[in-house]
Amino acid sequence: MKRIESILVLMMLLSNLFGWGGLAHRIITEQAMENLPDEMQLSNDWKSYVVEHCTDPDWRKDETPGEKEKHYIDIDFYEEFNRGEMIFEKDELISKYGEEVVIDQGVLPWAIMETYQNLITAFTEQNEKNILLYTSDLAHYIEDGSQPQHVILNYNGKLTDQPGIHGRYETDMIINFEMEIREDMKLNPVEDIELDLKFIFAYISNSNSLSPIIFAADLQAFKIAEDYNEEYYK
Repeated sequence: MKRIESILVLMMLLSNLFGWGGLAHRIITEQAMENLPDEMQLSNDWKSYVVEHCTDPDWRKDETPGEKEKHYIDIDFYEEFNRGEMIFEKDELISKYGEEVVIDQGVLPWAIMETYQNLITAFTEQNEKNILLYTSDLAHYIEDGSQPQHVILNYNGKLTDQPGIHGRYETDMIINFEMEIREDMKLNPVEDIELDLKFIFAYISNSNSLSPIIFAADLQAFKIAEDYNEEYYK
């Protein structure tokens, strides 16, 4: 259990640094694997596998029913969230809004929780295949929860006429600044956490709160550059 918690804490800390196309997912996961405490280190083969496969959930989205909704939650759709009284339990939300609505708004928090429980089971059973599978998946879902574009109703700027901002932020920006990101990454001290829905919703709420900065920066950069070019990313 201690090993699982250490991996989890590092993913949480690192995923809050930036957001996430395939390259960023790999950078975050790589740093999480490399910064485990000495007594919690995984084998190099395991670490390499997790880094390589942390993007697998994205590849499954178009093929696996129910996968796409695990990558996001439009949390500000819910009136409870907007007044600071978010309902954490999925069944309770479904009883109020209906299953179809809740699924459509995304199930990321519960995907994180379910994957975490599956990982605990895999370690308990010493099932190497499932340990690698669920560690890779958990990395991905946690990282998606720290991407403001994955936790807001205004996905990809659809409500503010900013189409493409999702890719500009989570993919193009990371490609343009990969070296600077790698050089400047600093890891805060690792602390034990109790992973529950309250904790998950708290960090997702924080991600959501960063969205206005990103939308404003996108508008300002385009105003200066008049295009999504090299000048835009300066």
